[in-house]
Amino acid sequence: MDPSYLQSVIREDFVPMAKKCYEELLTRQPDAGGRIMMTFKIVGDDKLGGIVEDAAVEADGGVADEKMSTCVRESLSTLAFRPPADDDVVTI
Repeated sequence: MDPSYLQSVIREDFVPMAKKCYEELLTRQPDAGGRIMMTFKIVGDDKLGGIVEDAAVEADGGVADEKMSTCVRESLSTLAFRPPADDDVVTI
């Protein structure tokens, strides 16, 4: 998959949702801050296109919050991508 395409979908569709998750975290922990790393797979679905599976979140201590992790994982799972070529699976 084209990295610039992936980057644009993530920036346009996921980042606003992740910001809302972070804002919710700040209501619980006003001094929260840090970094989140995510891994996920994009698999092809005949009806839906490329869907997210196996989303995992790794957060450092500043944002390591169960509700935050669940929020970003669920937000990531709503993204729709073009299906990978040849019924392939793409791991990000």
